[in-house]
Amino acid sequence: MSLVAVVIVLFLVTYVVPQVAHVFAGSKRALPLLTVLMIGMSNFVRSYGWLMLIAIIAAVLTARLALSNALFRQKFDAAWLNLPILGRLARSYNAARFANTLAMLSGAGVPILKALQAAAETLSNQALRADAQDALVLVREGAPLASALAQKKRFPPLLAMFARLGEQTGQLPVMLGRAAKQLSTEVQRRAMQLATLLEPLLIVAMGMVVMLIVLAVLMPIIQLNQLVK
Repeated sequence: MSLVAVVIVLFLVTYVVPQVAHVFAGSKRALPLLTVLMIGMSNFVRSYGWLMLIAIIAAVLTARLALSNALFRQKFDAAWLNLPILGRLARSYNAARFANTLAMLSGAGVPILKALQAAAETLSNQALRADAQDALVLVREGAPLASALAQKKRFPPLLAMFARLGEQTGQLPVMLGRAAKQLSTEVQRRAMQLATLLEPLLIVAMGMVVMLIVLAVLMPIIQLNQLVK
């Protein structure tokens, strides 16, 4: 839907607005300010649109190249986790995958160190993966899993809490599975809330843009009709 709206806006700016400018080019009457601004924007897009496209492609390629560097990627992922809404989603999503993998492997009898190593490799966020590797080192040195996870503040506290309950009751796979389920439910709920919030905002924003363009086209026509009368 957003792609269709962008196409409509580009069509109006690059085709409809120039047609209006051509019609009123010979008129000695001053055009409305909104129309003048839209004509200027249209001329800019028509003249430099290809440069803007090249700049966008170059920015995307540069970002991909930068993210291929392990150190930069880890710093970027760490910064991403600090974002107000998206960061919490990424944190919970990765923690759910980690807990689910760890629950399945430990429940199947895989040694905890090997299970931790495999679970760490499922993390798409490199900062959390580094934390999981650090937790693996702590467990290898004799620390309880819950204690090792609790020291890594980027993991949700819920994960360490369920791990502690699992270690105390001897049901670590079950408790990790419950943690994964609860974290997954939280991710789905927050993602739905975000989508519910963003969709109407996007519709309103695109509607306002289209309305401004239509007004820029109609205002000189209305002005001309008033002069004729």
